[in-house]
Amino acid sequence: RASFEIFSQVTLMLLLILTAQGWTITEFAIYHRKQLMIGTCLYAVLNIVTLFLKRRLDDASTAYVYNSIPGIMAAVLNFLAGCWFLYSILQSCKKENDLHKRSLYKKVGFILGRGFLRYRLKFLSLRPLARGLGTLPWRL
Repeated sequence: RASFEIFSQVTLMLLLILTAQGWTITEFAIYHRKQLMIGTCLYAVLNIVTLFLKRRLDDASTAYVYNSIPGIMAAVLNFLAGCWFLYSILQSCKKENDLHKRSLYKKVGFILGRGFLRYRLKFLSLRPLARGLGTLPWRL
């Protein structure tokens, strides 16, 4: 079940970036293939490592898997993928001359980009705060 979750997350991220680049909408070539493959493979490996870390944690533990180095790296990489998605949408929209396709890019960028980045921004901003609050002496 967890391996399917990782596969679906990696595939969704890859398809979102390819769609943002205009693949099969206006372009039939895939640009930045090497960077795309490296980023996708790195994202998959980091998610697999966090899966193994999650399995090693005790259910009663208050430790969070994203407090680990691979978890933080996976979250940052996910955030960067969201930024790449929005950048690709903007570039594809600028290149497109057809108003219907440009409208499609704007809708995809707004709906998916907002969802793509909202959770990641909240996660990246709240985790350091929660980690810092967890070390404070709460007993008086």
